[in-house]
Amino acid sequence: MKVAIIGAGIMAKNMAIRAKELNIATLCFAWAKGAVADKYVDYFYDVNIFDTDKITEICKANDVNGILATTELTIKPAAVVAKALGL
Repeated sequence: MKVAIIGAGIMAKNMAIRAKELNIATLCFAWAKGAVADKYVDYFYDVNIFDTDKITEICKANDVNGILATTELTIKPAAVVAKALGL
């Protein structure tokens, strides 16, 4: 199983830690500058969280099974990507 985490702050870090405990691979999407979760996820992509086309493309190529929003700001991009993936 693989999940995409939109955002790389404290919540993303917490989600990545829990996902590892559950043997779930994580892909994280956010700008690298200021990222907190980048060292905790399996794959980190330095991508604008609003570039839903790019995030969708990467998620499709990696057979992502779920999308996680980390803040109110990431809810809409997560929903757009989830819909594009048929989740």
